Amino acid sequence: MRAENSVTKPLSGVYRHLLEKDECNRIAIPYYGAIMRPGVGVEKLYFIADVDKKNFSLKRVFLEVWNSKISPELPGWLRDKGVSGLVCRDGCRSYLQPMETAGIKVLLDKTLDLAWIEGMAATSRR
Repeated sequence: MRAENSVTKPLSGVYRHLLEKDECNRIAIPYYGAIMRPGVGVEKLYFIADVDKKNFSLKRVFLEVWNSKISPELPGWLRDKGVSGLVCRDGCRSYLQPMETAGIKVLLDKTLDLAWIEGMAATSRR
């Protein structure tokens, strides 16, 4: 079961600029901010959010778990979820080309603050 929230969150800065230029209608954000997690490997938890381009906000934020045994390729799994943009802290070079090939734009943000999206997903569990 996935946690979901329909409250909108205004976007600003790098996200607003990139989303104005690119066709990112749904974005994914690794739960801990990076595709690769030291000591763990490739991240399995992702926030997925629909982008409201008219109001430059996120809506319908939910948490998904990638199971590599069911869907072995992360870019394909994200594409199947309708994701067209991945926002993360790291550039994990081994994933940049496969993401682009799958039609997913990688948006790097070294100062990614996850507190606001965690709060949005958490309120849906109440």
